[in-house]
Amino acid sequence: METEEVERSPEIYRGHLDECMADLSGRLNRRHPKGSHRADQDRQKIAKFCGIASSSVLRWLNGGVEPQAAVRIKLMCYLDMVGFRVIELEEMKESRRKFLDLIGFGIITLAQATQELGYTNPSTLSKVLQGNTNCNEAKKTQMFDIWLAHRDTLAERKRAAMEESGINLAETSLVRRRAASSRKGPSLSGVDGRAKAIILIAQGLETLLSAPLNAADLAALVEASEELSRLNARLGELGFELLRRPTPEGKVADKK
Repeated sequence: METEEVERSPEIYRGHLDECMADLSGRLNRRHPKGSHRADQDRQKIAKFCGIASSSVLRWLNGGVEPQAAVRIKLMCYLDMVGFRVIELEEMKESRRKFLDLIGFGIITLAQATQELGYTNPSTLSKVLQGNTNCNEAKKTQMFDIWLAHRDTLAERKRAAMEESGINLAETSLVRRRAASSRKGPSLSGVDGRAKAIILIAQGLETLLSAPLNAADLAALVEASEELSRLNARLGELGFELLRRPTPEGKVADKK
């Protein structure tokens, strides 16, 4: 009887490997304070999956040199397992993607895969899997057949890996959204027109900005820096005007 395919974790972020690592770093920092025992436990889970030292994971999270070869494959598979959609993986042909999982989840080593497929060295296979080197139809068929032979074992390994090394990163943003939504905002009863629109937009912007922006978001916002500067100036003028107006108790707002 065939084992059912393992359901993928819900998507929490989509980007290239370096962007996913930057987002992961931010999520882990929000999840536990830097230097805490729990933060180290999270890194240990990633390190165990990838088969490397926790210190290497810390360097990756701090923007160090990305891993290569088999460790890079394992890291991408780990990110995919916990909910990241790594573009380098998403753009792979199906036969290569399935075969890469066998290496990522430790069913076969990169060296064994190289030998079974008849490549001269692991670096060549790594380039093939990443789409940097062409792969003929015979090799694609061979990859699929090898995956098919190990499919059930792979499914079980994925389940075990999620239980042993998985981190629920979605809860970080979920907690932040709950906290934001639990705040009691101003009553809009009797408010209409431009004032109501401004209040609603302000509430929406606060929610959007409650979580740190990733590298892709910041890069896109740089293009709109002039518009954002004008908005900031308008908000500054509005804030100054509100400070000058009487409060509901009939006093001018404290300018300190």
